[in-house]
Amino acid sequence: MMHVGEQRVSLGTRIEVRETAQTTGGQRLTLRVWYAPQRRFPPLHRHPQQTETFTVRAGELTVQWMDGIRAYAAGEEFEVPPDTPHTMRNAGADVAVVDWTVSPALHSGDLFARLYSRRPRPALADVLAFVWHVAVSRHFRREIRLSGRGAGPSRTIHLFTELTAAPDRVWRAVRTPRVLAYVAAPLLVFEAIDPPRWPAVWQEGEYLVGLSVLGLVPLGQQVIRIRDVTEEPRHDQRRYSLRDEGRGETVRRWNHHILVEALPGGRTRYTDTVEVEAGRLTRVVTLLAILFFRHRHRRLRRLVRGVLAR
Repeated sequence: MMHVGEQRVSLGTRIEVRETAQTTGGQRLTLRVWYAPQRRFPPLHRHPQQTETFTVRAGELTVQWMDGIRAYAAGEEFEVPPDTPHTMRNAGADVAVVDWTVSPALHSGDLFARLYSRRPRPALADVLAFVWHVAVSRHFRREIRLSGRGAGPSRTIHLFTELTAAPDRVWRAVRTPRVLAYVAAPLLVFEAIDPPRWPAVWQEGEYLVGLSVLGLVPLGQQVIRIRDVTEEPRHDQRRYSLRDEGRGETVRRWNHHILVEALPGGRTRYTDTVEVEAGRLTRVVTLLAILFFRHRHRRLRRLVRGVLAR
């Protein structure tokens, strides 16, 4: 249980309790939050039975919704309705200060008490706390869930990044197994099984591959099924996409959609949308997929800076 005036920290974010369920008769939990600058987006998530209200007091808060992003400056207020997928971060150079209200409070105070510690702790401990209490444990199912679409057992993640390279160059790169190997390394290593050699460019069809962590810990086999390769190379609206309807020994469904879109100034928006189904392991696999795709996007930005932007 947290108390008014208490402060806690986790992964560069500091919170101070302003109101609790006990002081408001269960109506709300209010926090003041200090977001460290230049942080990554946490996983896309939703609150099934609660409304969140954010008031930016200083700096800027960038919010990712399912259909795009928006930055909110000091003095602005916005609301997140129940069951709305979202995530947020401070993309600016200065600390962002935000007042954050969750209504009704439910057990959010207990959840935050477990996610945020009184003293800074190793980042791995914060990540494991999130994995357990949000992705695995069912104790806080009314308060938070990783984002998913529909009522079935699958979960959907949606990540995008902006690249300083032309979309046709990005598209040519992401269509090659060579770039898949680069952006996955060193976390995941792919080995061609059937066919026994990688094609120069992904074509529509099935590819059986072996997966391992760091090339040392086998994860079994996975089928990559490429379909719906679409190219719209018009100069005024260049847009490219493909879909991987994969499956494996653990993951029953891996519907991965890649979208490459032109932005003004010769830049590109690259988007990964992945629907995951792995039975009882769906939530864990989804969280691991989020971490992997964040790594993948970092590697892709590095590739663009080093090669594709030339």
